[in-house]
Amino acid sequence: MSDRHHAGEDIDDPTLDDLAEEDQAAAEREDLLMAAAMQQDDTADTDHGPNFVGKRPDVFAACRWCEDEFETLTSERTHNCPERRRHSRWEPEETIPTIRPGTHELGAKLLFADEDHGLSPFFGIASAFDDVINRRVEPFEFDGENWTYWFKDDGDDKDTTGCKYWEGKIAARLEDPYESYNEFQIKVVQDDDVERRYANFQFRPALPNPMHVDKEEPIQSLPDDLPEGVRVQVDSANLDPDEVLELLRALAEDLDVNSAYFADEHIHPYSRCYNLAQYVRTDREVAEERLTNMDGLLDQLARFGRQAGGRGEYKWDNEEIQGHRNAVAMDEASWEKLMAGRPREVATLLKSYHMKNPRKSVVTDTDNPKLEVQYSTEYSERGTIPWDAEDEVFDVQDLRSELDENLVNALHWGGLDTRANPEHYVSDEYWDVVEDERDVALHESPFDVLEEIEGDIATQHFNREDATDGERDVLRAFADGGMLTYDEAAERSDTSTSTVSRAVQRFESVLSKMDGKVGLEDDVVRQKVQQLFSSVERAVKYVDRSLNDVVGEMDVLKTEDTPFARWMRKYGVTSDETRDGLELEINAGEFSKYDVQKILRQGLDAARSTGSHVVDALLASEVTWYSVEEGRRSEISPFTFAGGVVRILGAPIR
Repeated sequence: MSDRHHAGEDIDDPTLDDLAEEDQAAAEREDLLMAAAMQQDDTADTDHGPNFVGKRPDVFAACRWCEDEFETLTSERTHNCPERRRHSRWEPEETIPTIRPGTHELGAKLLFADEDHGLSPFFGIASAFDDVINRRVEPFEFDGENWTYWFKDDGDDKDTTGCKYWEGKIAARLEDPYESYNEFQIKVVQDDDVERRYANFQFRPALPNPMHVDKEEPIQSLPDDLPEGVRVQVDSANLDPDEVLELLRALAEDLDVNSAYFADEHIHPYSRCYNLAQYVRTDREVAEERLTNMDGLLDQLARFGRQAGGRGEYKWDNEEIQGHRNAVAMDEASWEKLMAGRPREVATLLKSYHMKNPRKSVVTDTDNPKLEVQYSTEYSERGTIPWDAEDEVFDVQDLRSELDENLVNALHWGGLDTRANPEHYVSDEYWDVVEDERDVALHESPFDVLEEIEGDIATQHFNREDATDGERDVLRAFADGGMLTYDEAAERSDTSTSTVSRAVQRFESVLSKMDGKVGLEDDVVRQKVQQLFSSVERAVKYVDRSLNDVVGEMDVLKTEDTPFARWMRKYGVTSDETRDGLELEINAGEFSKYDVQKILRQGLDAARSTGSHVVDALLASEVTWYSVEEGRRSEISPFTFAGGVVRILGAPIR
């Protein structure tokens, strides 16, 4: 049987390359099955309350579901609200026909335990392993196909998968006639020409208060309240989570081990999922035109992510072929903004990639790339996902649904059909271009909106507080002059090299460096920056006119450098004075209710620093903004008074 890393296979990510142990020390490190489970819903519940170092008192927000209040952006972003999860589940009125993605990768650490079984499941595998290692086991049937036991190719030292065993580091019980337990690995592969539908199972004992056999001290990576049972780590490809469990039971039956040991009802709550990826295979020309081309889907996602204020990265490899492997990682907050505020629980890696050695001319089915969405533990607030949890707690089935919805929406935004269109998608050995009716919420492309508000965002980015006139002149020089040295940029902008250096740091998100020169990332960015300057200048003049037209007798506002004037420029706030009072309009984009609360809290602080007349005018004002919740422009008198307390949109100011 051939190695799964043959030339025709899709490019693998390190998450699969490094999952199995090479030796006993690695086996011990892999003993982290239950460590994440001890985190109790992971870092999302981290307390960054009012005493958090580095708090920003000018930021005010509150959870709309549980009404917890936050004094820092970090505490708001890390808030893990169970009320939100329960009330924010989307309840569609009807299902829609949608292309069905396939599961590419799955990684999980499962614990099977039952008082009546004890260590019997582990001992059953241990007793049957001789039949495996001596290669006396014939292929068995699962899912209508033959499955074969797979053994490591002795010539490949890097391959750590296959059937083998090693001496573990968990000290045996006093009643057992040995010092420690052996641990076992069994890999089974569907017997076909591709050999990329497989599962690699590792079996280890579960014991309460596990002790290290050499150090004679508790194993810190394992909880001390483990029940007796068997721990099973699985890394699989082209198998759904339910299929992995069914395959495990079929394997047990083939080894004459009681498959009831691995029944659903014996899955312990400590069981976790740490890797899941779903995909569709796209037509090569369509992918090059709409996904990996300049200003294609991945480029637009990367640009959106940079402006969304979250965490992520963008990597590309176009050396051998366009779109050989391009990937964008984005955290939960960025995805929520892409999905019009629909809650997201995990960060993801969206990637389009070809096989390891793609053909450049003759194209077969597998020469068409995959578009895949993968759960990213690197950028997620969560460490791992419960395998099976109560309805109100996010588990592996919820994870599948979220990845499914992210992938389908990405296809939609990239201009691909969300139905099973054979002109856009290509079947492969393990995935067919099919559709079914299921609950998927489709959202309109955020990139059109992004294009419309870029100028307003630029107003915020390039305002007097963020950049000097000299730094803006440097950026204009880069927009007009291509790649420049620091001296050339200083000459063209009529500034100093130190100003150029500060400008490069200020605008690093849109600049690139090469061979000692600096310039804008590409022609698309250059054109947008040129347009940006034009829109910023118009916006600043418009806000200035608005200030001068509205202030009336409030002379303090006529000075451009007042805190309130700077606040208006920062958010592109324009205003009109009517017989009923002051009307403000926030033009810097789309906002939730709590975004507006934070903006107005900053405005009130700026007004207090400017003058009492300005405070009075602001407290009596009406404010208009584009509401994310309502999907339209919202107008309200945001400031109210109750018991001497000023409230902004109903939330009290402390």
